[in-house]
Amino acid sequence: METYTETVLRYVVEYLEKLPPEHQAAMRINGIDPDDNWYLKWSFNTEKDAINQLRKEEDWYQKFCEERGFTPSKKFRARDLGSTQYIERSALF
Repeated sequence: METYTETVLRYVVEYLEKLPPEHQAAMRINGIDPDDNWYLKWSFNTEKDAINQLRKEEDWYQKFCEERGFTPSKKFRARDLGSTQYIERSALF
C-alpha cells in the first residue's frame, strides 16, 4: 500500500461545525463525539500567523453567512500542538 507523510505545523487553525441531530446521532453510534470533532483548516510555524488566519476565517465566514442569509454553524479556534506533527497517511489512489 502506498503512503505519504502529511506535515502539520505547530500552530493550527481548526473548525467545529454544528451538525443536524441525525448526523450527530450517527457519529455517536460510530464512537465520534460531534461536539469535539475539530477539523484542521490551516497550520503555521508561528502563533501570530495562526491567530491572523483565525481572524480572517471568522470574518470571512461571518460575511459569507450574512450575505446568503445562513445561520452560522461553524466555530474556529487556534491551537498550539507543541511541535510539528508528521502523519503517515494511506494514499487513496
